[in-house]
Amino acid sequence: MDINSYFKDGKVRRSKIALDIKNGDLTKQDVEELISNERISASFFGNGYIPSKTSDLWDRSYLDIISNAASAEAFNAEYLRYLYEVAEHVNKKETVPSKGSKALVFIIIGAIIVVTSIILLVINGNNGSVH
Repeated sequence: MDINSYFKDGKVRRSKIALDIKNGDLTKQDVEELISNERISASFFGNGYIPSKTSDLWDRSYLDIISNAASAEAFNAEYLRYLYEVAEHVNKKETVPSKGSKALVFIIIGAIIVVTSIILLVINGNNGSVH
């Protein structure tokens, strides 16, 4: 991580930090490094960050909403840690196939095997018959 990329014209690029966290471009260690940076922490505003949803309701649209809070509602250590937690959860959820999609893959493979077996039986059955 190039910490200098989060500064432009002497100002902290809060929206870039939020976007990089949202997109999963920063590790937890990177976020902690940003939080501990004196120039970045000097730009903090707002008192903490109050989550509006429980983790079972975190999705891409919620992540979009809270990532925009960096410039309007809050920008502080608690907010950045919370944003990282939500982003990590949503990004993992979107990349890991659900149990339902895994089951669907097995059903499709099973159907292909059955159809292929039937076709082979029909082809072999017609080759051995006398007309």
